[in-house]
Amino acid sequence: MINPKNTKILVVDDEPEICDILEKFLTARGYRVRKASGAEEALDIMESDDIHMMLLDIKMPKITGVELLKIVKKRQPLVEVIMITGHATLEDAITCMKEGARDFIVKPFALEYVADAVKNALEKRTDIIEHKNYLGNLERKIRNVTTEIKKIKGPKKK
Repeated sequence: MINPKNTKILVVDDEPEICDILEKFLTARGYRVRKASGAEEALDIMESDDIHMMLLDIKMPKITGVELLKIVKKRQPLVEVIMITGHATLEDAITCMKEGARDFIVKPFALEYVADAVKNALEKRTDIIEHKNYLGNLERKIRNVTTEIKKIKGPKKK
């Protein structure tokens, strides 16, 4: 179960109105929300704060949303990213999904759709983390069993 109070969402859009609407909407649902007006500011925030998910506009000046998506996924692959655009093309959607975006939302959007997309992305993130933890525990158990077997067998004879 996702606890919104423990979930930090970064909204990145060069349109202040979009950032404000999403911040108010997500904050009202209990999420902790930060805003950035561009890629540089978003990267600064991510350096100083543990962000779990990002709502990211595709069309931004200087560094585009797709370029920022690539950087984020390279540096912090567990950050879930939902792309937002007012100028949707199938090519953009395919590119974003190939680069690791979890979803693709077209402006104007229904806020309930955003809520569902955020919930689904965070559930997927939780599943991935639980799976990684399970594999890590399994690897530790295998190492422990291997160590015990070596102790039982004793030193190798030459």
